[in-house]
This record gives sequence, C-alpha cells and structure tokens, in this order.
Amino acid sequence: MLTYAGIKGDFDFYIGRKLFLAILLSLISFLLPITVLSGIFLTMFPHELIYPTALLIGIISFCIIAVIYQLMLYYKIDSRANLVDKILPDFLLLVSNNIRAGMVPFFAFRSAAREEFGPLAEEIKIATSKSLGTESFTEALKTLSERIDSENLKQMVPFMIQSLRAGGKIAELLETSAEDMRETQELKKALISGTKMYEMFLLFIVVIMTPLLLSVSVIFLELLSNMQTDIARDTSGSFNLGFLSSSISIQPAFMNIAAYLLIFGNSLFAGAFIGVISRGKAKFGLKYFPAIFLVSAVIFFFARIFLRGLLLASY
Repeated sequence: MLTYAGIKGDFDFYIGRKLFLAILLSLISFLLPITVLSGIFLTMFPHELIYPTALLIGIISFCIIAVIYQLMLYYKIDSRANLVDKILPDFLLLVSNNIRAGMVPFFAFRSAAREEFGPLAEEIKIATSKSLGTESFTEALKTLSERIDSENLKQMVPFMIQSLRAGGKIAELLETSAEDMRETQELKKALISGTKMYEMFLLFIVVIMTPLLLSVSVIFLELLSNMQTDIARDTSGSFNLGFLSSSISIQPAFMNIAAYLLIFGNSLFAGAFIGVISRGKAKFGLKYFPAIFLVSAVIFFFARIFLRGLLLASY
C-alpha cells in the first residue's frame, strides 16, 4: 500500500512513526479521564470502574487512529490511481504521435513523460532509467502496474508489452486503446451524474430533516416534563390531565444524548451509502462522514435553541 501510495523512503521508519504517534495519542486518551476529567467521571461511574473505562477509551482511541491512518493511505492510493486513469489516454496518444514521428518505443515513452502527467511521468522515468542498465525495456514496463494501483494501467501494460514484442502497428493500437478508455470514462461520468439526485435526497433527509425532527422530540419532552412539574406542585388535586399525571421514564437530558448518537450513526451510514452509490465501495464515502455529522449536529443544536425559545418561553 505504501508503494501504491507513492511514499518514498524507509517504510519501516514511516510505519514506526505512525505507530508511535497512535500509541502516544491513545496513552493521552487513557490518562485524560483519570487526571483532568476525574471529577466528571466520578459522577458518572463508580470509583472502581474509572480505570477500566479509561483503558477502554485508550484502546478505542488507538483503533480509531489506526483506522484513520489506513483510510488516509487508501484515499491516497485511490487519488493517485484516479489521476493516472484520467491522464492515461492523453499519454498513450502522445506516445502514439511520437512513434508516428519516427521515434523508437523507448524514446517515445521517455519523451512523453511530461511533468503534467504527474505520478505516471515519474514512474515512466524510473522504468526507462532501469532499462538503460541490464534490464530490458519490456521488463521495466512491468513495474508500472506494480507501483500504481490503476486497473486501466494494469490491463494496458501487458498489452503494450505484447505489442512491443510482436511488433506491428503499435501507434494505431495505442490510439485505439486511448479512445476506448475515453469512452469508458464518459460512461462512468454519465452513471455518476445519474446518481446525484439520490445523493442529494439522502443528504437532505440526514442533514436537515433528521436533526429538525429530533429537536422537536427533545423540546416536546422538555415541555411535557415542565407541565408535569407544574402539575406536581399543584396540591389541590382539582384537575386531572390524563397522561400528564403519569411520570415520564425518559428524561430530556437522556433524549438529547440519544439524539446526538442517532445523528452520529445516521451520518456514518449515510457517508458509507454515498460511497456505495457513487463509487461502488463504502470506504469512498467515509470521508464525507465528519462533514455530514458536523452540519447535522449544528442544525440540531440551533434548531433546539430556536424551538426552546419559541415554545418553552411562551409556556
């Protein structure tokens, strides 16, 4: 994965540095409840459960940090592959034009590796540099698919190697392949644009409607609790309001916490569902989860304040 992500240098040092940072942050998460938040935790948990709870928080923090590192690496690999897929048809057309101009395939590939082609140009230069030594040019081209996780490139490299070994009209083959890739990219864009309406509808439900409905539920519970408190203060017993005279087992504070947990879960599943709709994998949508959760939580917070001022103040 580090090779596919284009990370250079010592891999052991890179992994060790990330692992050390994850352990350090999890240790902070373990010590924070015991030291800074000890007073709050004493009111929430018995004294003998503070250390097991802090240990559980530290382990969960380590797992979350590890997952975040893994996803960041995964997104970097995907971004690099998408960039190569986007520029690969232009690169093949440029190589084809160089061959038509009279260049041999080696120099046609090397001269086509321009800076605007990004990681593909870097890998082409590395492959052509290897072929200047004892390794053949066709064998050096195999390293392209081993360093970039692009399906188009993995399919194209064996085809180019076979064409170079067999000879023939290489320029026409490269042009045809480039045109096929462009047509496939256009079809993918059309499919993705066709799912935008579903994504917008899902975001409207999760980001706007769910926080508004939850805020109404919380404020209604607070209003009902206040009415029951007023009924309990009345000692005359001159009236009976049916269900208002019975106690409520769910407290507004608990409902408020449950609302945030529900928003968290909805945001997580909504991000994963968007990834499935747009890219076919849930991992691609998890990067939208923080933004969806933040916006939903903010809407819930301000909607609750607005409704409280509108309803409870008049009551």
